[in-house]
Amino acid sequence: MPMINAVKKFTEGGIYHIYNRGVDKGDIFFSDDDFNIFLGLLSRYILGKDVLECNSRVKSYEGRISLFAFCLLKNHIHLLIRQSDERAISEFMHSLSISFTMKMNNKYKRSGHLFQGIYKASLIDTDAGLINISRYIHFNAGESRDEIIVYPYSTIRMYLSNSIDFSFVDKKMISDLVPKKNYWDFLDSVPDSVRKNLL
Repeated sequence: MPMINAVKKFTEGGIYHIYNRGVDKGDIFFSDDDFNIFLGLLSRYILGKDVLECNSRVKSYEGRISLFAFCLLKNHIHLLIRQSDERAISEFMHSLSISFTMKMNNKYKRSGHLFQGIYKASLIDTDAGLINISRYIHFNAGESRDEIIVYPYSTIRMYLSNSIDFSFVDKKMISDLVPKKNYWDFLDSVPDSVRKNLL
């Protein structure tokens, strides 16, 4: 993972790479359905639509949180997020983490923490930083082009095609910087030696 930049205070309008792992580096997701539950929570909180429970009274961060990219792995997560106000990410991540942990604990008859402490956050303050972190996040999906393109719990296909797999993802900012016709070339522009260090 990238060097930890512990954020004590989030900035209004800031873009952050958010990442966290399971307790003792253990799994967060135990089945494909668990990934879908997490994706449903992302949709619920970002769009204000509860696709999991059909509950019209749901907490919403619509307009406060924009999600640009993500990759969900069995034992850790990566999110690339912009917030509109200085408390949006803190509140959003609290809601997301608590809700998902409760669902996993209930489903698997477990108790206690699921994540290893509070998430880490790195501020992204340049366009180059933004596209490079998007590349880093997508590299986590596999070690080869074939693995990366088919991995179902990543936003990579949204940047390579007209895929609308995840309606709660806003790909405009990154796509304006690196159009889809150039995104593979952008990914491939990193030498294998550097790529291995990114994973």
